[in-house]
This record gives sequence, structure tokens and C-alpha cells, in this order.
Amino acid sequence: MINLLYVLDENYNLPLLSSITSLLENLTTKVSIYVIHKNKETFEHKEILQTRYKNLIDFEIFQFDEQISDFKAISSKFIKDQHYTEATYYKIFLSDYIPADVEEILYIDPDVICINNPSELIEECFTNIRNREYIAANTHAIKNESNKELFDRLKMDTKYFNAGVMFINLKYWREEKINIKILNFYAKNYKKIVWADQDLLNAFFNGKYHEIPDSLNFPISSSNHDSLDKNEILENKYFLHFIGKDKPWDMKGISRLPNFYEIYQNNFKLLKINKLHLNKNKSFSDFVNLIKSDILFKKKIIIILNYFR
Repeated sequence: MINLLYVLDENYNLPLLSSITSLLENLTTKVSIYVIHKNKETFEHKEILQTRYKNLIDFEIFQFDEQISDFKAISSKFIKDQHYTEATYYKIFLSDYIPADVEEILYIDPDVICINNPSELIEECFTNIRNREYIAANTHAIKNESNKELFDRLKMDTKYFNAGVMFINLKYWREEKINIKILNFYAKNYKKIVWADQDLLNAFFNGKYHEIPDSLNFPISSSNHDSLDKNEILENKYFLHFIGKDKPWDMKGISRLPNFYEIYQNNFKLLKINKLHLNKNKSFSDFVNLIKSDILFKKKIIIILNYFR
């Protein structure tokens, strides 16, 4: 059994649907999914997933409740950003919602897509942190001269992980009351936090986490797109993480991620819900960039037609 956790608001309902679909299409083991949601009534596709995927044993969506979780400790100091919403902090409160008999859980951002079966590697990663570590994650940066400001600001030693995929030893987390310790740490250090919960978790753990391979959290962005070997990635990676502000459901993101946006979009075809998921920001420059992109002309027409549906 693999336990999965997502946290989000209604803006990420369709990315969540694509992410879950990709996982259930690839995982061969039984799966339980837990979602902590800002407005759970807005997610309308739970029944479709439960009907289609027989390995989905349990699917619980919890309404985030500020009365249960001491969220004011965060929200009163949270600096809002276009890329991050307050829901990204919900993962800190997971022990308030996840059933007591769940002792380990894999947290995944909704913009993470599974492309191969990671079942054995997931089990190996959980084995490595049982009785040893609170979390396992993939290192995003090693301290050097170019990122010295980041490490100095957070008063960290050597390495910084990406929080989009985290293996969590929930039994250990509960026993040590990690959520309370993180909130106390935040109260003293919130002025140092720039990159939301990722900064907070990194500053708190300060390198004390087990390393997972980048195949379980491989970054895809407009900045690295042109240097990537798509065939090598499709063969050897498991989780693709669309990091940064260019997402495969935005016109700008699609034009800047021509080799990978369909990996996200194809999951909607499997469910026969939408042909494409497109945010409609009505920017003329985004249409121009799409026309200029390397996407096949026929696919450009399909994207534009879907946009005006």
C-alpha cells in the first residue's frame, strides 16, 4: 500500500486530477490518497477516479480547518505571491488530518506527473527512512558562491531540497510533534522566508533528510527545457515536476515547454473529460509566442480551438 498526500486550493483542481491519473495509470500497488483542500467541494472528479481505478483503495478529501490547525501562526505573517498560495503550507499540518494508522506518506505537488512505475523505488525510499529520518527529498541546490545568499539568509549549512516530492515518516513526525516545532521555528524566523514552505522546511531540517534520486523529482522548466533529452527522460525518470511559473496548462507555459506539455495534458484524454486544460488569461503575446513555438502547426490549431471552447 502506498499512501499519497496532496495539499491545494481550487486553482489546482485540474492539475491534481492529472497528477493522480498519471500515478494510478503507472502504479501497480494499492493506493490510498489523502487531500487537504482549501475548498473541497470544488473538486468534482473523485467518483470518476474511484470508478476507473481499482487499485485506488481509499480517497479522502479533508477540508482545511483553521480551528483544527493553528494556521494563524502562518497566515498572519504569510506574504502572498502569484506563484504560491497559502495552501502550500497545509502540508505542515498533515498530522491533524491523516488517519492515525497511517505511519508513512508520500507528499506530491499537484504539478508532478508520473511517467513510469515507481512502486519498487518508493518502497525502497520508505525503507531507508524508517526509524532513521523524518523525511526524504531530492537536493535542489548545494551551497556555492552563486547561491550563498540563499543559505546565508536561511542560516543553512550545505544543501537545499525541493519540497515538491517528500517521503514523510509520519509515525516519527507525530511522536516528535514536528508540526509544533516547525510553527515555533517559523514564529522566530518568518522574516527569512521567501520561497514559502520550501524555505521553511529547509531552514528547519537544515540538511537532515535522506536523499532520493532525481528520477523521483525531475524538474521541468522553461529554463532547462532546451537542454533536456526527452527520450532519455521518458525512459529513466518516474516523476516530472513542472517547477516555476511556466505551467503546461498556461498558453505561455505550453509555448515554452513544447516537448513536455502533452505529458500533462494527455491525462485528461484518458478520462475523457477535457481535450485540454487551458487557463484563459487572454494575453495576445501568449498567442504570438505559441505560433512562434516549435509545436507542430496542427497541435497549435488544436490548442487555440480548445482555448476558445
